[in-house]
Amino acid sequence: MPDTSPHPEPHGTASSSLARADDADAAGAPNPRKIFCLTSPVKKWEDLPDTVFRTLVTSQLSADIPALVAVAGTCKTWRAMVKDNVDKLNVALPPPPQLRNFTPGVAGSSSGTAKKVPRDRKKKDVWNYAAWIAKRLHLFPNLEDFVVADEPSARSYDLGWFEDRIDQLEIVIQQILEADPTYIPMHTTKFVTDELVKSLAKNCRKLRSLEAEPLKERPKNWSMQIGADFDAFNLFVSPSHVQRLFDKCPRLVETYFSTDRDLKSIDIPVINDIKTWLDRIKKNGVGTTVKKLRLMSEVSKDEMKMIVNTLPNLEAVDFCGGSPPGAPRHLARLNHLRWLSLCGSVIEDGDLEKMLTGIGTNLCGLSLNECEMTRDDFHAIGAHCKSLRYLSLEGMESESPDTTQGDISSVISDCGDTLRYLNLGCNDFVDDTMLECIANHCPEMLLLDFSNSKLVTDIGLARIASRCKKIQCLGMMYCDKMGIYTCETKEDFISTFVTPLLSLRDLRTIVFASDLSDIITQDDDNVPNYEEVGYRYGYVDGVLQTALPNFMHCLRIA
Repeated sequence: MPDTSPHPEPHGTASSSLARADDADAAGAPNPRKIFCLTSPVKKWEDLPDTVFRTLVTSQLSADIPALVAVAGTCKTWRAMVKDNVDKLNVALPPPPQLRNFTPGVAGSSSGTAKKVPRDRKKKDVWNYAAWIAKRLHLFPNLEDFVVADEPSARSYDLGWFEDRIDQLEIVIQQILEADPTYIPMHTTKFVTDELVKSLAKNCRKLRSLEAEPLKERPKNWSMQIGADFDAFNLFVSPSHVQRLFDKCPRLVETYFSTDRDLKSIDIPVINDIKTWLDRIKKNGVGTTVKKLRLMSEVSKDEMKMIVNTLPNLEAVDFCGGSPPGAPRHLARLNHLRWLSLCGSVIEDGDLEKMLTGIGTNLCGLSLNECEMTRDDFHAIGAHCKSLRYLSLEGMESESPDTTQGDISSVISDCGDTLRYLNLGCNDFVDDTMLECIANHCPEMLLLDFSNSKLVTDIGLARIASRCKKIQCLGMMYCDKMGIYTCETKEDFISTFVTPLLSLRDLRTIVFASDLSDIITQDDDNVPNYEEVGYRYGYVDGVLQTALPNFMHCLRIA
């Protein structure tokens, strides 16, 4: 007979949770955590069928570690069910309030000195929560995927006003993207600590994916200034513990320790050397399980060939540091590829078309920022990418000076029915005509960025507002010709700039430029001065927050 005595846990037992669920139903209140209903009283735990246990553990509680721990602590039967059936954990942040006063033991670093506790309260909460989970990972010996489900509103902004606003913008963009079922996220939460890494290595030998980055914190006296050291982090994870994790978990193939440019100080050959990493994956026979790859440094042609041969089932590839010449020819063999970023890459004649001929129909996301491309490359995108939802062509003029408005317009007209996210920032050929093309062909647009477009006026904005009714985020930094910077009177500004925005009922964020010195000439009496534009920023923010149900804020970024 199972041990029915509950073990004390911070979130109570499963039986009390079920009782609360029944009470909520009786009161007619919605209960998102309700798991199942029992038509008759159950006097013994063993009377519950195995299917109920399995549903409870694998389906309903997979994203709730405190609830899983409570279930496991209730009886031996439930504890065995947790151990046997949980292979993926979504760690929900922020940590439960009950844990904020919890102070675990401090893990030692590789040098033998104790790690410092984060001084920031929210980071300390995360540190405490990671330690709380670490002490309970023995319940999940079959764990394969450890994923952090971030709660963006709980993030801590302590890096200064500049990065504060950039982080807020990234949060909004990620929230919009993650609502798309085709999106494959490549970002993570700074969550991992020494204690958590040690526990994973000890208890979860089947671990395949660790989608979280080391918790880190800026030095106490760090400030945003010229020459500031952006790599000056206090890290709460040490190289020796990371190396041990790789040694003890041979199936670990997806991890973000190798992708964060701020972690160059962690010198681990198995992580930093792409060939060694690929050889290790091949030796352990786990290459077919890798779905995502993000590389911060440029790879060679030989490494590119190894990647495709070793990781044939990749669904998302991000070459942050650029890809080698000829990379598209190799990528054409990845039949499952759905999201691809080739930012800053040199694309040889005909390579893009050869790749898209084979895999273009599967692509949902394509980023070609600052790539060298030809007119034929743009036509290939329009001809083969009929399911494209995300397209980023930022800074094309700097690398492809022959790019014309017609090249971009042809892609928009061919792919517009499916496009949801479009980034055309830093391109001087973007004007009102381009925005009208977007308005005519992209009725489902959710996120549009035309920052640093010197020719866009309120006319183009009005076109977008009249036809792209689902837009949630607009990027318009350094658009000098827009009425917020050019209208002489407040009445004209409200009529031509503010009023069109009021028709975008789903709008959540607008991004403006904070540095007005590159936009406004103080000697010109015919344009508003800095003070007036600052007032207009605030006016837009206030009006839209009042009038639009989902509007959050206007962001001003340098």
